[in-house]
Amino acid sequence: MDARYSLGYGLGYTDNALLTPDNTQDEWINSVRAGFTLLQSTPTVEAKISSDAQYNNYKNNTSSDNTVFDLNLFGKWNISPQRFSWTVEDYFTQTAIIPTGPNIPDNRQNTNTVSSGPDFTLRINPVNALELGARYMRNTYQTSNISNTRATGYTRLVHDFSARTRFSLNLNAESVNYDDLAAGTNVNFTRTDQFVGLSNLTALNRVTMDVGTTHINRDNAADVSGGLGRFRWTRQISSTSSFALYASSELTDAGQQALTQGQAASQGPLQPGSAIPIVSGDVFRKKSAELAYAFQRVYGYNILRVFRQKNEFEFTPAADEDRRGGGFDVGYDFSAAMTATIFGSYAHVESTGTVPRLAYRDESYGVGLVQRLTRLVSLRLDLQENVRNADPSTRINYTEHRALLSITYSDIRRVAPNRQ
Repeated sequence: MDARYSLGYGLGYTDNALLTPDNTQDEWINSVRAGFTLLQSTPTVEAKISSDAQYNNYKNNTSSDNTVFDLNLFGKWNISPQRFSWTVEDYFTQTAIIPTGPNIPDNRQNTNTVSSGPDFTLRINPVNALELGARYMRNTYQTSNISNTRATGYTRLVHDFSARTRFSLNLNAESVNYDDLAAGTNVNFTRTDQFVGLSNLTALNRVTMDVGTTHINRDNAADVSGGLGRFRWTRQISSTSSFALYASSELTDAGQQALTQGQAASQGPLQPGSAIPIVSGDVFRKKSAELAYAFQRVYGYNILRVFRQKNEFEFTPAADEDRRGGGFDVGYDFSAAMTATIFGSYAHVESTGTVPRLAYRDESYGVGLVQRLTRLVSLRLDLQENVRNADPSTRINYTEHRALLSITYSDIRRVAPNRQ
């Protein structure tokens, strides 16, 4: 077992705490933070847990003092290796209450996605197998009225062409029940996915592809059917550089996306990181494409990302959104004790279903400087500008300048950050 932890204190300043277009208010924020990671890998138990808690004190009372908690948990018990296992996942984080609103404490809510269930593998012969599984999942939202419970199951017939290439026939079924059916878009539904899958996994290339159809049967509402397509390609270009391409067009919903995003968050900087936050009970078609590139230099790293995503809702076309942009994160080690980073992100957003159409641009740029005082203690300074450019009549445009000075004790291995 590998267990590591961190402790830290930060003093932050912002000249526009509420992200308003005028009458800006400055704020000083004292923060105390603690976190840990735990890794376990044996033939019987696989576990990966990371957690972080931060208490924020607002000197000028622009927001109430709060504690922010995050948890990323994956555990698998191999009861009978390669035959029967049990998986538990829990992803606790914060999401926006109003996705187009400002990123301030009053527009954030705690959300949690927990999933648990068994997986069975029945080996027919050396190259063919039948895989079965089931999950119970609970999605909980602190403020938004879209908390729900779902039961899922899958059947998969697998044929191994080789040790690296696999073909599968898949049938997935899901039943979703919302706690609050009074909300207009919350409609209980059942869903079936039928698709073929193909994967080829080598030391340098990992390609997976799914092609099929989805049918959603909604209570007291029109059914929805459509195609399903997913493509993922990661390429290890060299020992220091890698590339990833993701593309999909599928019918989905907020709960399913919450699980997918939680799983991706712990898989490294080249996982999809640009998903639009969804706080609607409506089902929607997600069309997305994302390209990511990472390069680990001798004295630092580069991470580049571009994306486009469009969501088309069934009940609420006014919530349709088209988002495109990208980001970069560049680090440079001046010495073994000092590192500088430059980072930025850009997103052009259009709410295509509104009249008049709502459009704005979010831009964020900054620099960071880290001085390692000892092997485990670091001092960091971050300076950042956040800008939202929109029609002044919408009253959502703002400019903010931030500064954060922090000191951290940590034995968690340093990884290139994934800022989005």
